[in-house]
Amino acid sequence: MKMKAFGEGRSAAAYTPSSSTEHEASLQAMARVNDEVRQASVAIIPLQSRLHSAEVRSALNELIGVVWATMDSKTSLAMLRNWQLVDQPHNELHTLMGRVIKQLEDENQQLGDPSAR
Repeated sequence: MKMKAFGEGRSAAAYTPSSSTEHEASLQAMARVNDEVRQASVAIIPLQSRLHSAEVRSALNELIGVVWATMDSKTSLAMLRNWQLVDQPHNELHTLMGRVIKQLEDENQQLGDPSAR
């Protein structure tokens, strides 16, 4: 389904704006997307500084790298290929976060501290 949406079996002309107005609107839309990705990246910086695990920080940075590579893609097919690479680092990040949270909860219990829940 995604492949057809991103160009499998379609000519490049199907994705080229047919007028200068459409071209300008396309450029403005991409600029807004890039700005939103930049804002999200800036919002992550405080989160990264609070992470207690270098392993989680590394996994988060890997995921961010894949998203940026996707955004920097020059063609829709390259963007699709890069976007398909997001699943693995995303899943690894969530697995690591779950494991680290579990470790912190176990440490908290061993210290006799009350549960945060």
